[in-house]
Amino acid sequence: MQAYKLILKLLALLIVASCSKGEFDKVFLSEGVSLSFANRYKLTSKTEDPFVVVGKSEDGNSLLKIHLIKVQDKAEAIQKIKSQLKIKMISYNITAVPYPGQMSITSKCDSSFLPQLQKGSGFSYLSYLAGERLTSVICQGEEVTYKAGTAFYLDKSYHRILSVEFYIKKQYGIMDINDFFIKNFKDLEIVQIDLL
Repeated sequence: MQAYKLILKLLALLIVASCSKGEFDKVFLSEGVSLSFANRYKLTSKTEDPFVVVGKSEDGNSLLKIHLIKVQDKAEAIQKIKSQLKIKMISYNITAVPYPGQMSITSKCDSSFLPQLQKGSGFSYLSYLAGERLTSVICQGEEVTYKAGTAFYLDKSYHRILSVEFYIKKQYGIMDINDFFIKNFKDLEIVQIDLL
């Protein structure tokens, strides 16, 4: 009898776990965007305004954050993307070190910390280093938890941008990020980005 109860509890747990994994994929269908990650991501959070969905991979090695932004047309989409890139890049500009008077000097990040534009067949994204809280790591190597990439896609109607942020544990390579973007967004139009 105890074994029977244990089997029922395990079965219920498996059903609940499988449902929450599928929720990440279903959330986009409800918005009219066809994306499928083959249930590899479990929904961890979702907000409506702005529409942002975050998921964690089954193996715990990657996180995925997708922001769905409504726009009027492709021109507005490009303008919003440029604005987002400018905000991301401004953090890396030369900054003044906070010493008074003549002691003030300027500081610049080592080039290994700067975002890099990655372009190839089927992908165009900004790669950078990120910390535990999924924020850019600026000039602080000990804070690095993830390698990250941000790409932008347009749906077929040109009325929505998908801002896709992919985070993978730092021990993985840039090719893993390339593969992720190539494999998962074939049905959407990628926006070729350039650094400002």
